[in-house]
Amino acid sequence: MINIYVAGQPVGKARPRVTRSGRVYTPNKTMKAEASIQDAAREAMHGQQPLEGPVYVSAAFNMQIPTSWTKGKQSKARSDELMPTAKPDLDNLAKTILDALNGIVYRDDSQVVQLAISKRYSDEPGTFITIRPA
Repeated sequence: MINIYVAGQPVGKARPRVTRSGRVYTPNKTMKAEASIQDAAREAMHGQQPLEGPVYVSAAFNMQIPTSWTKGKQSKARSDELMPTAKPDLDNLAKTILDALNGIVYRDDSQVVQLAISKRYSDEPGTFITIRPA
């Protein structure tokens, strides 16, 4: 089992952008988020080769509680009475981690046969990822 923690506000995978000249590029925010995940994954792998065969992935995304909210609303967020329904979308958050782990934890994200994902509010934003062979 491989456990990875990435500190900081989770970032959803942004769509590729196109310049006026027609060049396609990935937005910087997405590239920085993937780089942070890759760094944490390399550390968690301790030099091991990527997993072969089917894998299970679970990820818990802890979103920052907005400081602009009232204390009552922040309290509800801490107790999971209030859940994050704003962007980024959960599927885009998952896409960021699945793509970032390619070639590091597993050869390709096509090996993922089961995915369990969730997002909630927290005072300490970050992402907890667990990968294990199926």
